[in-house]
Amino acid sequence: MSNLQLQFKALNYAAEQHKAQRRKGNESVPYINHPIKVTTILTQFITQPSDELIAAALLHDVVEDTDATIDDIINLFGPTIAAIVQEVTDDKSLSKAESKQKQIDHAPHLSSPAKLIRIADKIANVRDICGENIPDWDYKTKIEYLNWAEEVVRALGTFHDELQFTFKDEVRWGRLSIK
Repeated sequence: MSNLQLQFKALNYAAEQHKAQRRKGNESVPYINHPIKVTTILTQFITQPSDELIAAALLHDVVEDTDATIDDIINLFGPTIAAIVQEVTDDKSLSKAESKQKQIDHAPHLSSPAKLIRIADKIANVRDICGENIPDWDYKTKIEYLNWAEEVVRALGTFHDELQFTFKDEVRWGRLSIK
């Protein structure tokens, strides 16, 4: 399968899985916009992203937020993409606090593609909560998210200077813009 076919297959599958979902925010945008934003961030900073990275970025929330399973991803996209998706999928059986802590604890152990998706996801989320698609969160909740996202990204270690600088810059601007 060519890379363009794979990318569109992943985009179509993610769109189908997320079709009934909306992002939290004042605009209630279709959820698929989020994986597209994450993928766009990666393509802005990774000169020649692998087909697997692009597909996994598009699929990164499918198992976590829909009824799709890792087995579905393996069957449709193969074990490499499924492994990346699995790395960035939160365990919904955990409490929110446990899940957040697990992201921090597991961050240093992620593969390079999973680290790239994790930081791009955080950049997209910070942009949304600080201005692009502001959720109905109070100031304290937004600050807590920024603090936690910084912990996750710090735990990733040094791996991509430009993405890490962009994340820090987004958080800095976010802290100045949230009310």
